[in-house]
Amino acid sequence: MEKDISQAFANCTLANLQQCVSTLPPEVAQTVAMFLMSGNSYQEIGHYDDCQDADYAHYCLLTYSVPMSGGDVPLKTGVCVPAACNATDLEHLKNMTLKILTPWMNFTNFGDFAVYCSLKSMEPMNTSPGAIVVVCVISLLVLFAIIGGFSEWYYVSRHIDDRASTNATDLPEEQRLVSVNSDVPSVPLPRPPKFLQIMMCWSPITNFQKLVAPTSAPHLASLNGLRVFSMFWVILGHTAYWGFFSTGFSNFQDVFTYYQSSWWSGIILNATLSVDSFFYLSGFLVTYLVMQELYKKKRINLILYVFHRFWRILPPYFLALSVLWQLLPHLGEGPFWPQVDDYVSRTACDKYWWANLLFINNFVPREYENQCMGWSWYLANDMQMYLISPIFLFLYYKSKMLAIILIDIVLVASIFAQGFVSWSLNFSCMAVKMATNDVYQNEIYEKFYMRIPTYLVGMLAAFVLLEMEKKKVHERKFKWWQLLILYAISAFCIYIPVFGSHSLYNGVEWTLMQNTLLIAFSRPLFAIGLAIMMHTFFLGHGYLLRKVFEWEVWGIMARVTFSAYLYHPILMSISLFGGAVFFHYTPVAIAFRWLGFVLGAYILALISFLLVERPVMSLEKFLFPGRGGH
Repeated sequence: MEKDISQAFANCTLANLQQCVSTLPPEVAQTVAMFLMSGNSYQEIGHYDDCQDADYAHYCLLTYSVPMSGGDVPLKTGVCVPAACNATDLEHLKNMTLKILTPWMNFTNFGDFAVYCSLKSMEPMNTSPGAIVVVCVISLLVLFAIIGGFSEWYYVSRHIDDRASTNATDLPEEQRLVSVNSDVPSVPLPRPPKFLQIMMCWSPITNFQKLVAPTSAPHLASLNGLRVFSMFWVILGHTAYWGFFSTGFSNFQDVFTYYQSSWWSGIILNATLSVDSFFYLSGFLVTYLVMQELYKKKRINLILYVFHRFWRILPPYFLALSVLWQLLPHLGEGPFWPQVDDYVSRTACDKYWWANLLFINNFVPREYENQCMGWSWYLANDMQMYLISPIFLFLYYKSKMLAIILIDIVLVASIFAQGFVSWSLNFSCMAVKMATNDVYQNEIYEKFYMRIPTYLVGMLAAFVLLEMEKKKVHERKFKWWQLLILYAISAFCIYIPVFGSHSLYNGVEWTLMQNTLLIAFSRPLFAIGLAIMMHTFFLGHGYLLRKVFEWEVWGIMARVTFSAYLYHPILMSISLFGGAVFFHYTPVAIAFRWLGFVLGAYILALISFLLVERPVMSLEKFLFPGRGGH
């Protein structure tokens, strides 16, 4: 029998499978078939469709990691196993499974072993009640948009002819509706009933015109470019990192070679700095806008201050979280798809969705990898920084010196804390190692008191600009040599965090002190570089580069960037985990994949803006006249 099996197995392929096993007993033939439908080395996916079509077998994906110089590398192997086996069985057979795979792999030290088994094609996932509710809510929002758009069109059209006989400007203010219809731009119309006003908050006519309206602060228009470029950078980093750590590349060793040889790889490796751009932006804008209101009104309503942020963020945030939590598992299949449940952390969403809505998900749960909607850690950080900002702002209003001293103390203390933790736990500033170090993620990366320096740099930059405007100093121009010095300092501050660690990927050993200093100072240094560059733009310098940042298109895209941040990982999950083969890494291939994600993310963001973001802003204006909609 063993001789017959060996002879049949010697020349067996999927193409002649039935012929070569026809002489074998059924159970032996099935074993041979399952072996041929399995991958026989690392990063071999096997034959998913053939295995799933066999009534005696089903497909499982083995995931594991191996240590390399740049950090632990996640690898995968697809296996076709008997239908009676499940992921738990293979987990129990971990040592034997890896022992069988080892001769093909040239690796002996494995870690992070996990098994993901696919449902049979004839066993579709049951639609959950939550998924039905999400679909109904989205459908209702679409219906609101249709009703709102029709209501505005009908109401405005109906009153156009009435303008000749009725002077709407003689109506009381509360009875007027200033039409956004381009055909009647200057004549106010009588306000419709309150119900219609509410429904017209969803009008895509009004909301689209709000989207493309000019910026209200032209001298700060360059911030729109910074916001959009930072979002592009976030998506680029996720495209590369998620491709590497989630599904993996077929030529993962070439990826390390590229990172070692290419100086520009720092743009991808250190793409987490893109989030610090948003912290700088948030700190700057909160300070600039709130202080202007303080100077004007002499007070700030803290209840409305907090309410405005929650009202602005929660609806689009919770809808995106619901899509991820309830809908995503139903949107694909394939050899990688079972990993989506772990990646989305559906069980974490079941337990901790409330932590996201309270913006404490960077503390609850304790472990970064167990959080629901993992990338929303940024929203929690931003909210926490926003909530403590009035402490600095009110103090600055009363005593500028004390406020600056307090901000400097907090900034230095945070930098020192990062350095102390990094030194104590021997962290490496190599980006790949930081990305896979759960302790670094939990202790430094996602905690607001560790990430606040860049936010504080934004606040300080706003204070400087406000003082210059107050004293009319902003009308003066820098001399050419002053600009040269400022741009040199800015370039240095940006270069070091982005490209300063490149030598680590070429085998250069850094001391613990070097690693600690870069971890502690890289992010605030980067924010200082941004602040200097943006400040010259605010004052009218840097003509060519400033014009690039001030392009009107960025102003439109900046308004939907929040939703682009929410939805781009969902889009990426569908694309990455829904694939059937390993992606072959090349810089050009990554660039095209990135462009596709950017386009898809902003299309989804536009839909979210029209259905959720802008309507809730208009509703706030309806509830609190003069406050909402900014």
